[in-house]
Amino acid sequence: MTTSRLYSGPEGDESLAAVRAERDFWRTLFETVVSELPEPALVVDDAGDITHWNDACEDITDVSRADAVGERAGAVADADGEFDTVAERAIAEESVIESDDVRTGVSASGRRWHTHDVAVPLRGQDGEVIGAFEVASEVTELVETRNRIEELGTRVSGEIEASVEELGRATERITESATEISAQADDQATRMTDVADEVSTLSASTEQVAASAAQVDATAAEAEELAVEAADGAETVVGGMDIIDEEVAQVAENAEDLRESIEEIDEVVAVIDEVAKRTNLLALNAAIEAARAGEAGDGFAVVADEVRDLAEETDDRTSEIEAIVADIRENSAETMDSIEEARSGIDRTAQIIDVASENVKEIAETIREASQGISEVAGAADQQATSTERVATMVEEAADLADEVSAEVETIAAASEEQTAMVAEVGRAVEDLSQVADAEIDVSVPDADVAVSDDAVGNTDELFEDGALRNDGGFHWVDE
Repeated sequence: MTTSRLYSGPEGDESLAAVRAERDFWRTLFETVVSELPEPALVVDDAGDITHWNDACEDITDVSRADAVGERAGAVADADGEFDTVAERAIAEESVIESDDVRTGVSASGRRWHTHDVAVPLRGQDGEVIGAFEVASEVTELVETRNRIEELGTRVSGEIEASVEELGRATERITESATEISAQADDQATRMTDVADEVSTLSASTEQVAASAAQVDATAAEAEELAVEAADGAETVVGGMDIIDEEVAQVAENAEDLRESIEEIDEVVAVIDEVAKRTNLLALNAAIEAARAGEAGDGFAVVADEVRDLAEETDDRTSEIEAIVADIRENSAETMDSIEEARSGIDRTAQIIDVASENVKEIAETIREASQGISEVAGAADQQATSTERVATMVEEAADLADEVSAEVETIAAASEEQTAMVAEVGRAVEDLSQVADAEIDVSVPDADVAVSDDAVGNTDELFEDGALRNDGGFHWVDE
C-alpha cells in the first residue's frame, strides 16, 4: 500500500492497529482542516446531507452544528430560494464547481450574508463520488458596500440628472423669454422711432399754427383800425351835411378797403384751420359778439364763423365761408348803391350814415374783442409748440433707450444660449460620470484560483484500507 508523507507507520507493520492509526490520522487531519478553516466550510455525503459544519458556517447562518449535521445542505443553507448548493452540483457533475454569482441568504437572526462558493467532489477508493467539500468565502461586506455605492451612485446620478434637466428647461425658458423680449424691444424701438417722427411733424405743424395765429392777430388789428376810421368818418358826415358827398365818397372808399380786407381774410382762412382746432371755444365767443353787431359786423362774423367752422369741419365750413364772403361782397355792392341813393336824398343819407356809424362802432368793439381772443390763441399755440418740442426730445431719448434695451436683451439671449450649451455639456459630463461610476462600482468577487487534481483530493484509496473507511451509502468514518 502507499503510505502518506504526513504519516509513517512502522516499517513492515501490516497490522490492523497500524491501519487504524493511519485512518485516525487522516480523519483528524480532515476534520481539523474543515473545522479550522476561517471561511465557512461544510461537507456533504452523496445524498446531499451535511456531515461536517464548521464554526464559520454557524456564525454566518446562525445554525448550530448539531442542527445542521444530518440535514439536507440546500435546506439549511438556502440562498436566494435555491436549494441546490455547489456541493450538490459537484456531486452531480463529479467535478469542481465554482458559483458563477455571489450567493445571498438571510441568517436566522435576519442578517443578510453573501458568499462566493467553491465545491470539490470527494471520491472513495473505487473512484466513485461519495460526497463533496464546499468552501463558501464570505464577501458580505464587499457586496453590501458595492450595493450601497450603487444605490448612492444611482440616487446621486438621478438627482444630478434631474437637476440638470430642470436647469436645462429653465435655461431654455430664459432663452425663449429673452428672444421674445428682444423681438418686443426691437418692435418697441421701431414704434418709438415712428412716434418720434410723428411728434416732430406735430411740432412743425404747431409752430405753423402759432405763426398763422400771429398773422390773423395782425389782420384783426388792421381791421380794428379801419373800423375806427369808418366811425370817425360817419361822425363827420353827421356833423356836417354840407360835405356829405365827400364823406359818402370816403365811406365808399372805406367799403372798398373793407372788401380788400375781406379778400385778405379769405386768403388766411386756410391758415386758421389748424388754429381753429384748438380754439373752438374762443372762436365761438367771437362769433357771438360779431352777431350782436348786426349786419355791419357780418365781415368779422365771417372771420369768427370761419375760425369756429374750421375747428369743427374744415372742408365743409370753407365752402360756407366762401358763400359768406360772397354775401359780404354783395352787401358791399348794395352799400355802394345806397351811397348813390344817399346823394339824392339828404334825409335818407343822414339816416343811413347814422345807422352805419353806430354799426361801425360795434364792429370796432367786436374786432377789438376778437383780436384779444386771437392773441390768446397765438400765445397758447406758442406754448403748445414749446411743449411739443420737449415731448419730441423725450420721445427721441426714449427711442434711444429702447435701442439700448434691445441690444442688452440680445446680449442676455446670447448668454442664455451659451448657458444652455453649458448645461447640455454638464448633462453629458454627468452621464459620463455615471457610466464611469457604474464601471468603478461593478465590483466582482475575485475568482478563487482553485486547481484541484485527482492526486490532491480525488484519490482517497489510503482512507479505505480494509474497512478502515467505508462508503456505506454516505461519507462517514467507520471504526472497525
